[in-house]
Amino acid sequence: MDIIKVNKKPKQCMSVKLQRLLILMTAIMMALVTFTACDEDENGEDDPNGNGGVSGKRVKSTLSTCSAPGYVNFRTDITYNSDGTVKRTDTYDPTSSKLLWYCIVTSNSNGTTAKSVLYDQINVGTTLEETFFYNSDKTIQKIQSDTFKDGVKAGTVIWEFTYAYGKKIRQTYHTEGSSDLGEIIFNYDAGGRRTTSVTTYYYDGGRQSPTITHTRTYNADGTVQKVTYPYGYDGDSQMITYEYTWENGKTTMDFDMGEPW
Repeated sequence: MDIIKVNKKPKQCMSVKLQRLLILMTAIMMALVTFTACDEDENGEDDPNGNGGVSGKRVKSTLSTCSAPGYVNFRTDITYNSDGTVKRTDTYDPTSSKLLWYCIVTSNSNGTTAKSVLYDQINVGTTLEETFFYNSDKTIQKIQSDTFKDGVKAGTVIWEFTYAYGKKIRQTYHTEGSSDLGEIIFNYDAGGRRTTSVTTYYYDGGRQSPTITHTRTYNADGTVQKVTYPYGYDGDSQMITYEYTWENGKTTMDFDMGEPW
């Protein structure tokens, strides 16, 4: 996704390239770590909240593809612990099977994600550490993403969340020490199932960039089939597609709790 930089005094701002890296890597991490599972209903019935999944099913792998020049297609495989928490994700080039990056995840005793660390195998020495913060009912309130290069902190992105009636309705982010801001608004159908999410970037003077709309489609069993969105802004002919492969298995994570789309 394209990120538009907020104009700041030189000593207060990061480079456009670094800001784009931070936001992109954070979004990818959120998609891999928190867009991999749905709540398991103790009654064994389909998820009554329409959260993009059914009880007892979890994401096995994801595939991201786009025909736009310069876009790197990738496939991610997810490994779970015996208690249903995510243990690790491995991301590959789907053609060559070359490992692009991998992520190690640690969980809290209550089954929520505590921290995840991504190790970039393309830009060796670059890591992204995400720390998750919750309220008393285990709902994510904030995610802090710290990027390191050769052990030195390069920057931070903060994501914060707003909920209504048990649904995530707004998600914002900014780089640490700046007023850079983007937001995602989530839309649902009458049954409470997410249909679209609309991303807007704000920059100097409160001006607004064109929006990017992510659209979900579902399988017959209620699990998310794919998410599509334009490579650039709405109206672009090139589309990015995330497709999901599901498997049976226990999980302790809410499918829609932290994912960015």
